[in-house]
Amino acid sequence: MGAYLCITMPARGQRDPVVEDAMDKGTEDTKRMLRKYFENAGWEAKRILDGMDHAEDFYISRAAQVKLPEWTNGRALVLGDAAFATFGVGTSLAIESAYILAGELSKIQSRDDIPQALENYEKVFRPVYAKMEELPPGFPQLAFPQTAWGLRIRDSVLWLVSKTKMYKVFQGNSGIDWKLPCYDWVGICENDGLVKRDS
Repeated sequence: MGAYLCITMPARGQRDPVVEDAMDKGTEDTKRMLRKYFENAGWEAKRILDGMDHAEDFYISRAAQVKLPEWTNGRALVLGDAAFATFGVGTSLAIESAYILAGELSKIQSRDDIPQALENYEKVFRPVYAKMEELPPGFPQLAFPQTAWGLRIRDSVLWLVSKTKMYKVFQGNSGIDWKLPCYDWVGICENDGLVKRDS
């Protein structure tokens, strides 16, 4: 069983100097810092912190969004979260990325064509990713409130949106027109040679 504790800052890009210092000093200092931060958090915090003290697989990291200028270099390609990590659309991006990569690789005639196929993959897929790479306003602060009332407000809003089905108002209204290339091995294409799906 695992547990997840999150410390967010009031503004994106800020770092908490206390957290940074503890992480730089090592595991024991980091655990002491987390205990101090969460000792009065209530609910299951005490049990989680006690478990943390005895965990052999304790792990902490900084959340960061990766933005690489290039994903390809010859026959090498960076894929998935290592190339285009973003919040909330990882599965969609993974499927679309795999589709485009498979399509571009299906065009090669010999192993010498692989670098060009990988470059073509990036040229086709990067614009798809670019439309979704920016984090929503207020994220992650709104997703991970640091106070009890903040948690109650967030949970109440999510409950209301779910219960009233308000989320349906926003479905298919992102303003992004998705068009993916049609490859020879794909059976359904439109007249313009593209596969189209609703966002």
